[in-house]
Amino acid sequence: PPEHTDSLSYSEDLAWAFAQLNQGERALKQFEILLKEISDYYGEHHSHALNVRLNIGNLLMKLRRFDKAKVVLESLENELAGRLKPDSTVLANCRKSLGDTLFLLNDFSSALEVYEKIGYVGHSLPVPFRNSIAHDWYVLGQHLSMNGHSREALRLGELVRSLCECEVGSSS
Repeated sequence: PPEHTDSLSYSEDLAWAFAQLNQGERALKQFEILLKEISDYYGEHHSHALNVRLNIGNLLMKLRRFDKAKVVLESLENELAGRLKPDSTVLANCRKSLGDTLFLLNDFSSALEVYEKIGYVGHSLPVPFRNSIAHDWYVLGQHLSMNGHSREALRLGELVRSLCECEVGSSS
């Protein structure tokens, strides 16, 4: 049946495959159908629905629908912040996506506020995830610096260093 967890996983895999094949609109439609099915059967706050909402937010960002992505990701971040521990990787992943969206909307101060929430718990994040975030922030900082946003670039650099110090501190 369509509400069976295997069926839901297959639908999610299909949407993900569409996204990987640069068929964003088709992927988005598949994710939206899946979200409705999950919400109808399990409720809109089910963990699978939350994951699909994150995928929708990320896909909207990839499709350059930043305003819609922001709405989806802000709503999800608020819900996850109320349900998960502050050092949750799932919450950090959502915040990373939300921060990236805010940066793409040129709302640098809001993006940095979201990123700082990740920085506060950086020591507890898995090293590969932490390194990926640090790399992305480093690249964003370079872009900001080259485009005359030195204050924001410096703050992002501080966040990168804080994540990198977590790694050094954890290896000693």
